[in-house]
Amino acid sequence: RGFKGRVIGPIGAQLKIRAGAERFAKLAESAIGGAMDKFICTNDYDRTLLVRIRAEVGCNPRQCNIFQVHVHARYSVKQESFDEGIEKMSSVLAIEDDLVYNCLVDNSKIDVRALAVSKQVSESGLLSTDGNGRECIKGDIQFVHFLPQGDHWKVNRGSRTVTSNERGLNRQTIGVDKTAAIKETEREHAVLKQEVEDMKKREMEMLKEIKEVKVKWNVEQRKLSQREDKRKKDQAKLDDLKNEPDTSVNVNAIDTTEFEEDVTECEESLKLLKDNEVSILRKIEELEPDVSDIEKKREEVMARNNRVLGDLDKAGVRMENVINKQQQREKEFEKKKKRCENIEEAVTENGKELDGIREKESDALSKAKLMTQRIMAKNDANEEIDIADIQPIETDRSPEYYKTRISQMLKKLENEKEKRRLAEDPQETHDKLQKAMEDLELIMKTVKTIEQNRDLLVSDLRVRKKKWKHFRKHIASSTNLLFDQMLNKRGSSGELEFDHENRTLNLTVQKDNTDEMSQTKDVKALSGGERSFTTLALLLALGENLETPFRVMDEFDVFLDAMNRKIAIDNMIRAAKQMEHRQFIFITPQDLSGLNRDPMLKIIRMKTPERDDFSQGTLPFSSQST
Repeated sequence: RGFKGRVIGPIGAQLKIRAGAERFAKLAESAIGGAMDKFICTNDYDRTLLVRIRAEVGCNPRQCNIFQVHVHARYSVKQESFDEGIEKMSSVLAIEDDLVYNCLVDNSKIDVRALAVSKQVSESGLLSTDGNGRECIKGDIQFVHFLPQGDHWKVNRGSRTVTSNERGLNRQTIGVDKTAAIKETEREHAVLKQEVEDMKKREMEMLKEIKEVKVKWNVEQRKLSQREDKRKKDQAKLDDLKNEPDTSVNVNAIDTTEFEEDVTECEESLKLLKDNEVSILRKIEELEPDVSDIEKKREEVMARNNRVLGDLDKAGVRMENVINKQQQREKEFEKKKKRCENIEEAVTENGKELDGIREKESDALSKAKLMTQRIMAKNDANEEIDIADIQPIETDRSPEYYKTRISQMLKKLENEKEKRRLAEDPQETHDKLQKAMEDLELIMKTVKTIEQNRDLLVSDLRVRKKKWKHFRKHIASSTNLLFDQMLNKRGSSGELEFDHENRTLNLTVQKDNTDEMSQTKDVKALSGGERSFTTLALLLALGENLETPFRVMDEFDVFLDAMNRKIAIDNMIRAAKQMEHRQFIFITPQDLSGLNRDPMLKIIRMKTPERDDFSQGTLPFSSQST
C-alpha cells in the first residue's frame, strides 16, 4: 500500500529459539506476553496506514497493536554466564532483525529477564545479598521466569515477590514450523471458497427452476380446473342419461365410450399433476432455509437502515432546534439593538435640550451680572467694578421663592409703568412676560425631568454594580472550588484568594491534604512538577468560567512525572470534551500513544528531523563577508 518505511509483523514470526534452548521456548513466549502479535513501524504515516488496514480487516487493537520505534544500530547487550539450567532471555531468542531486537529490548525487557528450569535452580543461581544484607539478583537481571508453569519472581528494595502465571504454558508458536499447516489451511480455504461459489450458483439455478416450476404449476392448475369442470359437466350428463327410463325396447343404447375415455384421461392428468405438486413442494421445502437466511439478512439490513434513518431524523430535529434558537437570539439582538438606538436618540435629544437650557441660563446670568454691575456702580460711583468679578450668590431658597419675587417685581414694574404712563403697549409687555413665564416653566420642567433621569441612571448603575460584584464573587468561588477539586485528584488541596481591590491573586497549596503542615503560600517552595500541576489546575479552573472560543497550552507537561502527567492530561481532555463548543489545542513533546482513541480527539505529530549518523549537522552558510 505504499509504506514509507519498514513495517514488520507480527513480531512472533520473526523469532526463533537458539539451538539447544528448545526447552525454554514456551517460557520465553510467556515472558514476551502480548508483544508476539504486534507490528512494528518507523514513522507516523505508516502507523496511520496500519491503523486503517487494521480497521478494514476488523482486527482488534489489543490483538494486533503497533509499536513505533526509531531506526538505529542494534543494542549491545551484555552476555552473562549463569549456572546450568539458567539462560538469559536475549541469548535464548535468535533474532536476526535489529529492529525487532531493539523493539523487544525497549518494550519486553528481554535484556534483563532470565529463564530457569525451576524455582530452586533460579534462586540458587541468581539470588544473592548486597552489602546491607538485603536480597538482590546477580548481574543486570530484574525478572526471573521459571518452569513448569511460567511463574516469575523479582526483588524490589530487598523484598522478593513471586507472581504466578495462572494461564500456564499451553501455547507455543516460537520455533514451531507451521508452513504445512498454513498451506493446508489455505487449501481448505480455497476448497470452501469454491464450494461457496458452487452453492451460490446452485442457489441461483434452484431459484430459476422454482420460478419455472411455479409457472408450469399455474398453467397445469388452470388446465386441471378446466378439465375438472368438463368432467363434472360430463358426469352430470351421464347421470341424467342413466336416470332416464327406457321408453322403447327398440331404442338403441347410448354410446358413452367417448365420455369414459375423457374421464380416464382427466384422472391420469390429475394424478400426474398431484405427483408434480408433491415434487415441487419438496423442492420448496429444501430451498426454504436459504430463502429464510436471505430474508433474515434483508430484515437486518432494513433494521440497520431504519436505525440510520432514525438517527438522521433525530439529528434533523436537533438541527431545527439549533436554528430556531439562533433565530430567537437574532430577534432578541435586533430588539435590544433597536432599544439601544432609541436610547441613544433620547440621549441626543436630551443633550440638545440641555444645551439650549444652558444657553438660556448663560444669557440670564449675563443679564443678571450686567444688572448687578449697574446697581453696584450706582451705589458706589467711585469704584470701577468688572463684570467678570461678579459671581452668583449661593442661597438655600427654592426656585419658587425667586419665581414669586419675579412676579412681584413684574407687578411693581407694571405699576410704575402705569404711574409713569409709559408709551409701550401694556398688552405687548404682558405677552412678553407671559412668554417669558412659559419659557421659565418649560425650563423648570425640563430640569426636573433631567434630574429624574439622572436619579434613575444612578440607581440603575448601583444595581448593576451590585450584580456585577455578586457575579464576580460567584466566579471566584467557583474557580476556587474547581482548583481544589483538581488538586484533590493527586492527594493535594488548594485555595485561591482573589483581591479585587488590589488586583492580586494569592495561591495557597497544601501538598498533602491530610497534613496541614505541608501548606504553603509561596509557589517557589514547590517542586517543578508540583508547580506545573498547580498551574494546570489553575488554568483549567479559570477556563471553566471563561467564555473564550479556543485555548492553546504549550509544553504543559515538561516538568511533570508520569503519574501527574496522566492525571493532568485526563483532566484536560475531559474538560475539553465537556465544552464541545470550544476548541482546545495542547502542544507537548511527550509521547501520546497511551491515549484512548476518540472521535473528538485528534493527534497531529510532527515529523522527526532527518539527521545523518545521528549527529547534529551545520547549516550551509556562505563564508563571504557583508
